[in-house]
Amino acid sequence: DECNIPVSPCSSPYSTCTDSPGSYQCGCSLGYNGAGTLASPCQDTNECASAGACTSPFFSQCQNTEGSFLCVCGPGFVLNSDNSACVDLNECSTARHNCSINETCANRDNGQGFNCSCAIGRSGSPCQDNDECAATSTNNCGVSEVCQNTDGSYICQCSGNSTSQLQICQVPAQLASLTQSAVQPATSRAITIIIPGVPANSVNGDGTLTAYLIHVTRTAINNSPATTTTTVTYSLVAIAWLNPLPYTIDSLLPASTYEISVQAQNNRGLSPSTNILTVTTLNEAPQSLLAPVVNVISDQELEVVLQDLQPEQSYGVISHYIIEYTVVRRSSQPVTPITSSIRVDEAQSATTTVPLIGLTPATLYRIRAFAVNIFNGSFSAIVEKSTSDAAPGQMSPPTIVSKTSDSIRIAILPLALLDRHGVLQQYLVSYQRTQISGQSDTRDALTTSVNVTSQIASVEHELSNLTPASQYRITVLAINTVTGTPSSPLTVTTAVTQPARMGIPTITATSSTSASISIPVLGREDRHGIISDYRVEVRRIAIANVGVIERATISSARVADQNSAQSHQLVGLTAGSTYSVRVQALNDFLTPGDFSDVVSITTADSVPTADFTTLALVSGARNVNVVVTLPPVRFRNGLIGRFAIDYKRVVPVPETSPVSGEIIPTPGRIEQVFSGLSPHAVYTFTVRACLQSDRSVCSSGTSQNVTTQSAAASTTPTMTFSSTTSNVTFRSQLTV
Repeated sequence: DECNIPVSPCSSPYSTCTDSPGSYQCGCSLGYNGAGTLASPCQDTNECASAGACTSPFFSQCQNTEGSFLCVCGPGFVLNSDNSACVDLNECSTARHNCSINETCANRDNGQGFNCSCAIGRSGSPCQDNDECAATSTNNCGVSEVCQNTDGSYICQCSGNSTSQLQICQVPAQLASLTQSAVQPATSRAITIIIPGVPANSVNGDGTLTAYLIHVTRTAINNSPATTTTTVTYSLVAIAWLNPLPYTIDSLLPASTYEISVQAQNNRGLSPSTNILTVTTLNEAPQSLLAPVVNVISDQELEVVLQDLQPEQSYGVISHYIIEYTVVRRSSQPVTPITSSIRVDEAQSATTTVPLIGLTPATLYRIRAFAVNIFNGSFSAIVEKSTSDAAPGQMSPPTIVSKTSDSIRIAILPLALLDRHGVLQQYLVSYQRTQISGQSDTRDALTTSVNVTSQIASVEHELSNLTPASQYRITVLAINTVTGTPSSPLTVTTAVTQPARMGIPTITATSSTSASISIPVLGREDRHGIISDYRVEVRRIAIANVGVIERATISSARVADQNSAQSHQLVGLTAGSTYSVRVQALNDFLTPGDFSDVVSITTADSVPTADFTTLALVSGARNVNVVVTLPPVRFRNGLIGRFAIDYKRVVPVPETSPVSGEIIPTPGRIEQVFSGLSPHAVYTFTVRACLQSDRSVCSSGTSQNVTTQSAAASTTPTMTFSSTTSNVTFRSQLTV
């Protein structure tokens, strides 16, 4: 039975659930439409929008209500007993006229109201007593009678003293006493009395009674003395005056005490009044109260002010009031109506103020009241009033929908109906960064407002412009017209992304083959995660001022401290070479950050590791042309500034000291002619490459022998002798 499970599928307010074998059917209560499900809840049907509502004549308007409607009659009409049609309001019989005591009320049919006209014996505006005695044509007094004007009428009194005249001119004798047994059971608006018959010998006058005058005075209402007493006289034509005559006095008010007396009238005047008979009409249901005045006191209290009925409207002693209040909406959402009522004892004052306490916040109540004597009166008009909003309840923490490195999308869960305490207008989302890249970093909380687009569904919201790899503390609270309590915090960390571009490193050459690099700290805002390594890219771009194109080498520097510069050694470099260096950071993201700008460094020169690639010696008889080819740049270890040349003769007569010279490298062919040599001799030439930065730093040198060519003798050898006393010096010159 799906209709009896704890959470019915037809749990929408005003829905109905009909179980059937293997299924069920959702529907809506009378006066509502829709599927009766949460997806399509029951909605109030506006019966007034249909053509058939309130179409009977004299309906002035149709008022739609929750689950029903009301037809309102036009002025001069009231609803009949079954509220199906409007009928004419008889203002005269219901004491809803303003005719004065000197006027007679005449109802007009079809809602036309009533007319006030002067009562018998009165005329003018305002109605004044007519003096019927002013002219014989306006009274029927006999010749032996004197006309005496009275209020609203006149009397005829005897004027002569003769016996015959007195016999003729006498008023009727006093009627028999009125008794309670002569009163038929009174209704709420009428009393029927039995007027005693008059013996024939007591009629007097001309032997004919013309009328009975019934005097009716209201002396009390609702068991309290009437504030004003007015006697109304009813005239009854005496027809069968010899017998008791019943007479109904109508147009009376309920729960009222009347004093009644009767006089008989002939053409000579009125008999003495009978005794006074006191009769009280029955109670009726009180009239409808005026619509109560409802004031909002707080989110849990309303004040109802009842306008007490006038005595003429209560139709009995009001013992108490019943105030009925019905819940129809909470936080603007329809709910299953729940009706409560309270009894309020009559305060016997102009107004009765009643507090309704223990109500729920932001709840619309439909309030009406009625008075009770011994009957229940009709309900007053309905007044709808809402209690004020209260602070919404604490919300559940938001949930994560998705997140990126710079945004978090959350779902704000709706508050239950009883926790909204009003129509939610906004959610206030507060988010505070507490960590970044694994380090504490508490910042001021930021807030953003989210308009509530649905009271019953989740609302998604994206927090943007966040920092990557940062922990945020997120709370949410609801606002109707009062601010609620923040939820418990949701802690979420944005995604890691590639680090930002590194700053330019500082590099210092420590030797001709090594350098020390200082990698700057990447700011916490730029790490976008915990930096695990720095990657150092080294590329040789020149050797001995000769540009080269080489592949870069990558080395990693493990990060020891996120907040300190990192030192890293570059080894295995070549002397006299220029290197470009740049760095990039690497965190948990798959892609490292952008490289820093390039910084260049040139290693110190070192002793060249090779002299030359080719040493050409071209000899003549007395000279040698030395041709040198520079070694490959990788062996130079710096810029070659000169070639040091040492040569000496080794055959036929060895020289002990070499002759030194040099060749300065110039663009093109590097050569130098060394002359002044001996023909047909063997010379040893030693060539060393020397650095330009320090010309005394040279390679170990490469030696090579060369033989000068022979030359023809140009003269005959001559010998010159000279002598001293003890020695002979021989000098010869040989020309070849």
